[in-house]
Amino acid sequence: MSCDDNFKAVISVGMRCYTEIFIKKLGLKKFSAPFDAIFSNKIDDIIHLFENKINYDELIHTEHINNKIIKELNNQFGLRTIHRRFNYYNENDYFNTFHKATFAHHNLNDINVKTHFDRCFNRLDIIQKNKIKTLFCLFIHPHIDINISYDEINKLNLYLCNKYNCHLLVIIFNKYNNIIDDKMNIFIKKDTLTGIYVNNSSCEYRDQADCLKYIFDTIISVKENNLLTYQEINDLK
Repeated sequence: MSCDDNFKAVISVGMRCYTEIFIKKLGLKKFSAPFDAIFSNKIDDIIHLFENKINYDELIHTEHINNKIIKELNNQFGLRTIHRRFNYYNENDYFNTFHKATFAHHNLNDINVKTHFDRCFNRLDIIQKNKIKTLFCLFIHPHIDINISYDEINKLNLYLCNKYNCHLLVIIFNKYNNIIDDKMNIFIKKDTLTGIYVNNSSCEYRDQADCLKYIFDTIISVKENNLLTYQEINDLK
């Protein structure tokens, strides 16, 4: 039986940009949200940003780092923004910090980018205030991400449900020797939380498309026509 709760929004909460990419490919992303391209490896980091948004005084912009290696990385991968609270090593280890930058695809020293994130967090406020039924999605690839424990998943779910009218969908993409014959396995099923193991570690949408379509059509029923559009969410107060 599917979880059909008449969702009005589908939003990524990380852990990388793959979640947002998969949601977009499925046609379920109707507007931008803060966690679309944020790199996180701790549930506490996600909760901190939900609770406190972005403190711009805590950011380090790689374009301001006077280091030959960082300048080369900027040229190769683009300017990034490092958050001192998350994945920050020290001033002598910017190489690792660069590759684990919280805002790996954004230069928040650019006023247009800063304004974009402010609008994204404002949409979360609108969703909370209007009790909009939301499906939050947390997709994890343990071979590149930190694997999240059952307790941490429950912690995030409890936090979200205390603030939002929502359901949390957690999908862990990995190669599981014990479910060779199965494409997926549901490991959590609650009123506000669904957890699914997918027996495929690929980060490519084309390799996950069939499973994802089945999940969103059958296990978590999301009707695209019911989702609020970019203009509709922005028109709400």
